[in-house]
Amino acid sequence: MKRPYLSGIFFLLLLLATLVLPSPGQAQKPVTSDWPLCRGNQALTGVTAVPIRGALKLKWRFKATGGIESSPIIIGRTVYFTARDSLLRALDLRSGKTDWVYKTGDEILSSPSFHEQKIFFGDEAGTFYAVSAENGGELWAFQAEANIIGAANFYKDYLYFGAYDNYLYCLSQKSGKLLWKFETGGYINSMPAVYKNRVVITGCDGFMRIFAARTGKEISRFSIGGYVAASPTIVRDKAYFGSMVD
Repeated sequence: MKRPYLSGIFFLLLLLATLVLPSPGQAQKPVTSDWPLCRGNQALTGVTAVPIRGALKLKWRFKATGGIESSPIIIGRTVYFTARDSLLRALDLRSGKTDWVYKTGDEILSSPSFHEQKIFFGDEAGTFYAVSAENGGELWAFQAEANIIGAANFYKDYLYFGAYDNYLYCLSQKSGKLLWKFETGGYINSMPAVYKNRVVITGCDGFMRIFAARTGKEISRFSIGGYVAASPTIVRDKAYFGSMVD
């Protein structure tokens, strides 16, 4: 199932008291030079501690054979990214040369995620993959019921992603075994945020939901009143995200 075209006014929504977290929170620590998720860290803050010195200039460029709708991630000296040509690529950070490629059966819109030497992502056929970060070998695959656009996130061995079959999935990142899933009332376009031992998801059914990371128990929900395609960012027990509400 393909995603619908959404139009409307973007606005920032601040939720002050809906996270129901177990203790007063601290801000998520900035990431290092590695960028393992498309938003940098599990709370999706997009913050880095690495300073930018001097004027920016182009070092290299790479042309894929299909459009790129995802965001790259960086681990050590390797850049990983996906594209509509059905390929996950690993490029050398310094030269832009290809280290390896992994081909799927359909277009890829979701951004890759890195965890414990594996690259995780989903494609438009609804297949979710775990691939070796070292050599691109397939480790396991899981079949959802519709296309996957949002990136995956993690809590210990637990892996989370949403799909256009309306489900939030939780798998074992080691084996790909389904641990639990939760059916929402609409497509899940976003990437789940992980904060402490909670998973926070926004969806096109107009709700922000909070789950226990291990069990998948829904702890609370908050009605937004319209489509939410954006991923939440969590800072000091507060969630920030955009909505398609007019």
